Amino acid sequence: MTKSKSLRIIICVLLLAVVLCFSACASVRTMTVSNEDGTIDELVYVTLNEEEIEAAGYTVDEMKNRISTSSLNEAQQIVYNFNMRISRDINSTTDSETIFTLNSFINGINVVGDSWEDDTYVIGIRFKNSNVYRYYYGISDESSTKTYTEEHFFYNRIYYYGLSMYVDYSDLYQRLNAYYSTYYPNLVDSENNELLYTYITDLRREHSDANYITELDGKYYHTWVIDQNNIDQELVIYYNIANRANCMLVLLGCGILISGILLLIAWLINRKNNKKEDDIIQIDE
Repeated sequence: MTKSKSLRIIICVLLLAVVLCFSACASVRTMTVSNEDGTIDELVYVTLNEEEIEAAGYTVDEMKNRISTSSLNEAQQIVYNFNMRISRDINSTTDSETIFTLNSFINGINVVGDSWEDDTYVIGIRFKNSNVYRYYYGISDESSTKTYTEEHFFYNRIYYYGLSMYVDYSDLYQRLNAYYSTYYPNLVDSENNELLYTYITDLRREHSDANYITELDGKYYHTWVIDQNNIDQELVIYYNIANRANCMLVLLGCGILISGILLLIAWLINRKNNKKEDDIIQIDE
């Protein structure tokens, strides 16, 4: 799936998952996405209200150009600052293992999106893996995913907790929100920002406690609406694994039972036939 197509699908999921309210000319929202290839996207999207933009004295094309230009500049600055930070951290340590890890983080984030889908603009930062994401935000390993297994006779259910690794909004959102609030204070409504987290998988057998689950092009999008007052809420994804030993035991038992029933039926039929033959012999005599 191409990046542009993936982003278009994510926009569709956003629009399905959230009913946007337009108390101003535009609304700024944020979303974190865990992709199936291990990358993590932090997306910011701006949705315009054409009528109110024109009433404020702007043209839609003018506003779209301003938003895309300023947003791209802010995103590129984040990428630049990240690589500079890695360089400083490398120069401040002599530990070979740390240096090796930090070198693997170079160019570990890049800009994605920078595109309009009708009146919604999407731009984001893509982290190449969760290690880069944790390093960027200073998240400890203690915040990593936890697992739990619930055992049943025919299957075991595997639970994953805490997949969001959610930070209070995102750096890109904070930068864009500050920019829009400064230069377009009467145009942008940022008081009711939704925090969304989406986990993408191609496995149908994976289930979750997500608020919305959408299937598009063979991919399953599990989307949670994050409570801003409970930013560290645990998200749950689970799937079932058959308990092969018990399943085989039941199948074997069923096989033995069926074989026993068939043998009993055969024995009864044979006994009945033998009885008939004995009766016939007695009549002949």
